[in-house]
Amino acid sequence: MAFTSESLKIFLTVVDSGSFSAAARKLGRVPSAINMAVSQLEAELDLLLFDRSTRKAIPTAAAKALEPQ
Repeated sequence: MAFTSESLKIFLTVVDSGSFSAAARKLGRVPSAINMAVSQLEAELDLLLFDRSTRKAIPTAAAKALEPQ
């Protein structure tokens, strides 16, 4: 998947909305599809982009560093 325009859109929507569910609603998808897309992106980049220990998707330092790019 890497950083395609679609994965970038999903990543930024999750960052902006603060949760996978809110991002799914904005993008017209199911939350599991958003979570899977982000998980695939994390695997390909070998980075953890979101802290999933709470109900919110909290961007990690790696995600904050990627966001401006």
